[in-house]
Amino acid sequence: MVGCVLALVALLRVLDGLTPLTLVFVVVPFVAAEVVLSTRRA
Repeated sequence: MVGCVLALVALLRVLDGLTPLTLVFVVVPFVAAEVVLSTRRA
């Protein structure tokens, strides 16, 4: 999952589309999903 975020950030950086706002919209959903999945009980 971390690799997906890093790849997406790198792609946006290459395409010159990385701004603080787009970074927030890319990172926050991944962090939220990780928190939900890691706190979910088996």
